Amino acid sequence: MGTNKAKEIIVTILQNALAGQLDSSSNLNPRCIADAIASMVEFEKEYVNVGNDKVVETLRDSITTKRTEMQTEYGAINESEKILRNFINGKITAYDEMLEILKKL
Repeated sequence: MGTNKAKEIIVTILQNALAGQLDSSSNLNPRCIADAIASMVEFEKEYVNVGNDKVVETLRDSITTKRTEMQTEYGAINESEKILRNFINGKITAYDEMLEILKKL
């Protein structure tokens, strides 16, 4: 829904809710209230998106760091230690899968 449509809905609700409740000398303008509400809603949307982007970026950085550490460990382990190598290889695969999921966000 667009901002203008949202403002019209807010104005209509305010006009209906306040009809007959205000004295004629008040200078209440439902359109000004609707503008204020709409701009606050837009601000909140932008704030939430920035917050989500920061969380995803932090997760991506952490996972990439851990993946690099696991690759270093994997290279340092003797090939005779198959169980440990398989475990670390599984962690690397899991990190790769998490990074793929984060790309979709």
